[in-house]
Amino acid sequence: MKLQLRDSENRERADQPPTTVMPIVKLQQTLNAFMKAFSAFYDGVYIPDHSSPLNRWVHFLSNVAPLTFCALGLLLFDYYLLAIGIWCQLGPPYLGHILFEKSHRSIDQSPIFAAMGSWYTTYQIVIGKQSITHGKRPTRPTGQP
Repeated sequence: MKLQLRDSENRERADQPPTTVMPIVKLQQTLNAFMKAFSAFYDGVYIPDHSSPLNRWVHFLSNVAPLTFCALGLLLFDYYLLAIGIWCQLGPPYLGHILFEKSHRSIDQSPIFAAMGSWYTTYQIVIGKQSITHGKRPTRPTGQP
């Protein structure tokens, strides 16, 4: 009797999709929604909020300098260098907004998206998709020099 019960349970389970697929699909949908929200924030709030070339320089340097300070701090076991690296990441960009942009609405609206936008912009500057002084570079249609 137990053997028959197990066979019927196995048949019922065979008709259902594997349970591990559903969480992966939900995760992918959640990530897609998150990236769409970030993209809308980046284009609608972050880029216009960082139009000053001086502010863009401050942001770029405040992403590169902390990597150097934190790496040296870990290498030399110096907590002061780590602290300087953290301050370089947070302090100068905020001051750049106050001095050059006269606003900081991107960080007021979403601190997480603002931090992501800062690193994403730095990445795009490094690979050449954005100019540090002019912002986004226009994309050319394919087939044109």
